[in-house]
Amino acid sequence: MEQFFRQVLGLKDAQLIQTLASISRREVVKKGELLFRAGERHDCIYFLKSGIVCGMILSADGQLLTDCIAFLPGELIMPSDFLPQGGALHMDMSAYYSAEVIEDSALFRLPVAAAREVLANTPEAVQLQNRLLIYWTERHWQLKLAKQQMPALERYQWFLKQYPGLIDRIPNKYIASFLGMTPVTLSRLRRNLRGPEQTQRG
Repeated sequence: MEQFFRQVLGLKDAQLIQTLASISRREVVKKGELLFRAGERHDCIYFLKSGIVCGMILSADGQLLTDCIAFLPGELIMPSDFLPQGGALHMDMSAYYSAEVIEDSALFRLPVAAAREVLANTPEAVQLQNRLLIYWTERHWQLKLAKQQMPALERYQWFLKQYPGLIDRIPNKYIASFLGMTPVTLSRLRRNLRGPEQTQRG
């Protein structure tokens, strides 16, 4: 665990690393399981070690939509506003989305109360929170711009670049809703870009 916090999260403070490792538990979660469900209170956060986890929200018409995708080691998966905004740590951990495991995944699970106490006590921990918050915000902002400003083909190409290798690891319906298009449109784009020769070989 200490190696993960040092090498993946880039932490250097030995005491901080030891403390985080002491409150963390490694979990292996099977494909199709939920880390937490929307609307339910959940008292843990997760750092992804390997695998894929998708954040799913329910639309007004009852459709499940992919809101976010965690696939890089070190990505934070949190049910609500764990990270501080305006200098305050939010205490309501009712999940606003469901976190579904897309393929068998390894994660480090940390209890919220202990994690908040640890991350509020050292300058390096504050820097880590800032990095995570900036990364989280940039990812969601990029997706919003892609969905609002790009036609379907460009959105698909954007996904291939921003989420390399995931196109064959995540079901089409999840990627389609993530990009704001139908599964039929996504299938057509994939087929057209593969070309006739690759389509026949596939």
